[in-house]
Amino acid sequence: MRIFVTILLTIECLIIFSRLGQDSNLILSDQKITTFIIIVLFIFNALVGVSYLLIKSNKKEGDYITITMLFAIIFFIPINNSIIENKTQNYLVAKKNLKEKLLGDTLKPFYQDTGTSDEKRIQKLRENFAEGYATTDKKFYYYNPNYGKPICHKFKHSFVTNDQMYIILTCQNPDNSILSYALATKKGNSSFINPWFGGGLDDYEEYFVPEYPYVNLLNDNDYSIIYTDPVDGTRYGKYYDQLYVIPILDRNNSELKSHISDSIIKFQKQHTSQFPYDKVIKLAYYLLASNQCQAIENVSLFGNDRLIMKCNQKSFTVNYKKLYQPAPAPSLVIPLEVFGENQTNDQQDCLICTCSKTGQANLVEDPDFDASELRGSIAERCENDNKWPYNQCVGIYYESLLKTNFGNYLRVSIVHVKEDTKVAECIVEVSEKKFIAIQKQTGLKTDGTSRL
Repeated sequence: MRIFVTILLTIECLIIFSRLGQDSNLILSDQKITTFIIIVLFIFNALVGVSYLLIKSNKKEGDYITITMLFAIIFFIPINNSIIENKTQNYLVAKKNLKEKLLGDTLKPFYQDTGTSDEKRIQKLRENFAEGYATTDKKFYYYNPNYGKPICHKFKHSFVTNDQMYIILTCQNPDNSILSYALATKKGNSSFINPWFGGGLDDYEEYFVPEYPYVNLLNDNDYSIIYTDPVDGTRYGKYYDQLYVIPILDRNNSELKSHISDSIIKFQKQHTSQFPYDKVIKLAYYLLASNQCQAIENVSLFGNDRLIMKCNQKSFTVNYKKLYQPAPAPSLVIPLEVFGENQTNDQQDCLICTCSKTGQANLVEDPDFDASELRGSIAERCENDNKWPYNQCVGIYYESLLKTNFGNYLRVSIVHVKEDTKVAECIVEVSEKKFIAIQKQTGLKTDGTSRL
């Protein structure tokens, strides 16, 4: 009997030891299963032990020791719970330490004292926003709030702008370049005030913050600085309500001035009303500082909205009106392709292809554009064109020509009329031979005047 009880106790111990410390997130957890097994075995041990003591007449000291060992199995229950609790505590400590390591100063509130309820909400939102980009260890973060979005290769830090309208975080790529992301806080919106959860990230506008490409063209009055990063001095500002990283110029304009011809300076003086704050000079500075030009040679107006600038046999155009009008994006400085020069077949002599190379062939809906003549001329072939992008439904309007002592230029409208009327305006530089041919074909003036 004693050998049987010892074997039984050994088997029980093996079963229980194999289950100790097992815990999962199932509804019926491993911990509950283990506890249930221990209780059933304890009841069974108790019945066997009591029956053994009642039946055996000649009891010895070893019998009581064996029974005591059988009853002692109940201590496996608190031992098991203690192990699981210790594992949970270690897990939480490790998770907290990892979070502090990843988020750093982000966990320190941006406000002083206790903060308002709105500030507490923004702080919590800041932590959630940064955590989504900084999370790299799935052991601790099995749910990523920014799943499917670009994750920082190396999270640097985050901050709240001075007006508390944006949370910005910065990421460092392997090549040491810095990317910035912003989250609109909806400051003052009471429906989003929740100091504990801050609202789900999907409830907020989130976007990439680009670097303003033409900082040389800016005057201090053109944008407003909303935050200067104390870590690296990066400036963040608004240009017509669009958020940008505002680079700090690292080249002295005096060094660039010697590469600008006197004709550019003379042009600026003659057109101060159209280009205040030396905008033409600043455009020249931009082309030089960005290494797109070695020297700025000539400049001219093209119609009442375009500026053409020539340098090193390369021409650039900019819609200068957009430099002063509210717009979601700054006016693009576009390097021009030459149309009709050294081209031997229809594919090379393609005006739409030339416009596409410079990104000007993006069609925008324009219901006011009169395309009735085009619709009439291509109605039949457009109707039969069922293959996207309906190439047979595109026509070109020659709008204006400009002849200067440094180049010839053409403005065209690319029009698509399959359903809605969509238009893309394009400026190209034109070879002398092609310029003469177009002028004879269209009868357009050569002073930049648009067609009637």
